[in-house]
Amino acid sequence: KEDYTEIVAEEESKGYFSVVLPVEVPLEPIFDIHLERATKKEPQIVRNLEEARVTEPKPNFKYYISVQDGETIRTSEVRTLDLSKLSFKLFNPLNLWVNFNSNNNIAVKVHERKVGKPRYEIDEIYLETRKGKEQVLEKWPFKPVQIQKAYEQERLKIYDVQATPSKAYDSLYLVIKYSEGLLVEKEIPQV
Repeated sequence: KEDYTEIVAEEESKGYFSVVLPVEVPLEPIFDIHLERATKKEPQIVRNLEEARVTEPKPNFKYYISVQDGETIRTSEVRTLDLSKLSFKLFNPLNLWVNFNSNNNIAVKVHERKVGKPRYEIDEIYLETRKGKEQVLEKWPFKPVQIQKAYEQERLKIYDVQATPSKAYDSLYLVIKYSEGLLVEKEIPQV
């Protein structure tokens, strides 16, 4: 059984009510991560490709609405508000394509789809290797890619980086510095 908190609505005008919901909007963009690992198998030297798409559970807020009119109470079905969708007002969504190849190289492309004027704009993006989750071993800055006019019409900005880690690492992170000093770190799973 789920617990719900009662919030009394304020009447804005005749027949229109509003509430302020006690929710925390995630302070990070929506990420869509695509992983690819190329491997060579001996002795035929056949190139195999493993692909994965990372999906994470979305933060949700469940609610229902009850209206009392005299002695009659009407209640709606339980609905779900996807809090990650609220982040569109704060950030542009990001698509990541990560390729781990057999030569210990990592190629990453970040596509930022412009969907309006978000509160936070990207200032810098880095790829970092780390020991554990904290100790940074190496980092590589992303560079903006010159794109064709067709992509400009789609309001797409592309960043990429090629990295060859020289030290053994435990984890790989995408680090984004946004305007207003906001720092977002996203661990990239390894296939």
